[in-house]
Amino acid sequence: MTKKNVLDVKKRGVPVLTVILALVFMIFIPQFSSVQNANIIGIGRVPVAIFAMASLIPLAAGEFDISLGYMIGFLMMAGGKMASIGGTALGVVVVILGLSVILGAFNGIITVFFKIPSTISTLATGMIMYGGSLFLNGGRSFTGVTPDLLIWINQIKIVKLNIGIWICILLAVIVYLVLEHSPLGRYIYETGNARSVVELAGVNTKAVRFLSFVFAGILIGFCAVLLISQTRNVYPDTGPAYLLPGLAVTFLSITMHTPGRYNVPGVIWSTVLLGMVFNVISILGAPFWAEAVINGLVLLGVVIIMKQS
Repeated sequence: MTKKNVLDVKKRGVPVLTVILALVFMIFIPQFSSVQNANIIGIGRVPVAIFAMASLIPLAAGEFDISLGYMIGFLMMAGGKMASIGGTALGVVVVILGLSVILGAFNGIITVFFKIPSTISTLATGMIMYGGSLFLNGGRSFTGVTPDLLIWINQIKIVKLNIGIWICILLAVIVYLVLEHSPLGRYIYETGNARSVVELAGVNTKAVRFLSFVFAGILIGFCAVLLISQTRNVYPDTGPAYLLPGLAVTFLSITMHTPGRYNVPGVIWSTVLLGMVFNVISILGAPFWAEAVINGLVLLGVVIIMKQS
């Protein structure tokens, strides 16, 4: 097999596997093919997909933002705090999105301008955010605080699919266009691949890396808004639960579309594939710990595949 054929297999392997598995599941598991089940899969996987896209941007720029899971929890608790003191749906959204920009910028400043390795700086800021989540309500959850308007919006369906799914698709299109079809996206990838070379070409890599953290924060803000809209209760430890599933999807993306590079189409295909698998094993009565094991195996599998390459 030629090198070109190997690359074609890598680029199309997961999408083809996803389609084949979808057809098999539809034939042998009747409840899998219902619109209701599609919404169940979508609503459950949308936060994972948005988290993966958020983590993808700093990774593409050569940075690793570990704080994103804790950021979700802090933003949701901040939104819950706003709602608990009588804030409107708009007020909750503005607070969450505004803080997401500030927290993303904070990560960027600490990492880029103070020259601290991102794995250390974002681990530290993540711990700070987690402490902030606990502080906002004394370590307790906010119960029954989500404004009715957000709950109502979250229940809207377009072409029988939940609005959250369409918001995720819209965000994916925007991130894809920025990364794949804009000068900024090119600079992000080039900074991650060969920072010193790009700097010699006159690109301000500090600004590029800083912006990658800000964009990641904004996406996490949208993720927090969608999550808080799904329930009337807000828990301080919600966010970290998305770290491993989100990273599994992010790293799996480098095995397809543009192998060896983090990419949005890979994130979407990976999200759909893993979402279907988790849904089916749930229908079949698999134990609650199976999803965590599969996410871990996916991460190991990606590392092995890339080393073989």
